Amino acid sequence: METNVIGDEDLLDYVIEKDFEDTVSRIVLVLCKHFEKGIGKGKLSRILKGRDRGALFSMDPEVCESFGRLYLLSLDEIMDFLESLIRMDMLEVIEPDFPRLKLTRSGEKAIRSRKQIDARIPWPLPSKQVEYPSDMGLFDLLRDERNRIAREEGVPPYCVATNRSLVRIVNLDIRDADDLMEIPGMGRSRVDKYGTTLLETLNRRSTA
Repeated sequence: METNVIGDEDLLDYVIEKDFEDTVSRIVLVLCKHFEKGIGKGKLSRILKGRDRGALFSMDPEVCESFGRLYLLSLDEIMDFLESLIRMDMLEVIEPDFPRLKLTRSGEKAIRSRKQIDARIPWPLPSKQVEYPSDMGLFDLLRDERNRIAREEGVPPYCVATNRSLVRIVNLDIRDADDLMEIPGMGRSRVDKYGTTLLETLNRRSTA
């Protein structure tokens, strides 16, 4: 299946190159692998969509890396993928009274295999185009600083600031903490904790 690139691994939290369904299916299966006792469909979808930010503080760092990776999809579209992977026996529903999804042996094999996962999603591919940084040098500086903070705190980089947020910081005229608050994905807690460092990085670039 051929599709336009709507992501870039250096800029976004996930990449779609030639096969949309295989890429998204692998993201879903890898996340499910971290939940050995299973995970509810709703919670799984919110993690992938990047909706449940409060859960970041209680999740394993490896799980945090999946947070928001499918933000270009709607919750309903993510649910379609889950249902398709269930039909393909790559995910199974356990405990019907309190249903949770769990990775099957077929799902584990699919992750390791290079064979395409054909999820057969019954809707058109997303047409939303990604935003690229107007100043790649500044983006690199912000990303390096973000990654440094993440290493020091022992958290995934996405928990400090997503690549999507960094792109918006580069492309907008950010002058202070109030401007940062307007960036999608930042919020008061992130700005209070990391805003000063990000603004200092912006100032270093502008005075260089």
